[in-house]
Amino acid sequence: MVRYAVRRLCLVPLVLLGVSVVTFGLTRIIPGDPTDRLIGSAFVTEARRAEIRREYGLDRPYPVQFAAYLTGLARGDLGTSFLTSRPVAADLRQRFPATLELAAAAMAFAVAVALPLGVASAVWKDSWLDHLGRVVAVLGVSMPVFWSGLLLLYLFFYWWQ
Repeated sequence: MVRYAVRRLCLVPLVLLGVSVVTFGLTRIIPGDPTDRLIGSAFVTEARRAEIRREYGLDRPYPVQFAAYLTGLARGDLGTSFLTSRPVAADLRQRFPATLELAAAAMAFAVAVALPLGVASAVWKDSWLDHLGRVVAVLGVSMPVFWSGLLLLYLFFYWWQ
């Protein structure tokens, strides 16, 4: 078991490098120029556009940009958001508490439903409760998250006020 854990820990740097390559690549293949997202729909001269590209390092070749990206990640600098023009770390700090609250509530709800239903399914095997547990489990696993979120919004907001 220790050998397995050590081998997995040795693979962590490769996984992190792979994730950073994919993340960097995805941000570079988004259609359009990132400077358009930074400056919005305002009319900007080409000189100002070139200045912004130079300021953010977007005028450099991709390998140089990737090296700067990795250097920033190693320092904890996640860069500037193209959507909000704020540091990404600041956006994460602002939004993380709500995300954590939502994830904790979802986990508590899942445990509150799954645990009693799983125990009841095990105790009363092949009963209607067991079949209900299977249906709920299959629906929970196969339903897309965005759809279940919309259904829950509809139930809690519209039906139950």
